[in-house]
Amino acid sequence: MSYVNVEAILGDARKNHYAVGAFNIVNYLTAKAVVEAVEELGQPIIIQTSEKNVKAFGIKEMKETHSRNLFPIQPL
Repeated sequence: MSYVNVEAILGDARKNHYAVGAFNIVNYLTAKAVVEAVEELGQPIIIQTSEKNVKAFGIKEMKETHSRNLFPIQPL
């Protein structure tokens, strides 16, 4: 998985006239669903969450959830 700046994702989207979805995750199940969907669709996304969720879920676990992903994800 690669992390990229949101500006890079949005810059490409603007240049090529497409939208980038931003999805709020609140737990493992929502994170897993978002990652599986992006793998199926083949599009870059932005994953949103809160500091509280990162602390509860664990940054290591969040990164592991995303590690299968072939598309750039930028934690906000």
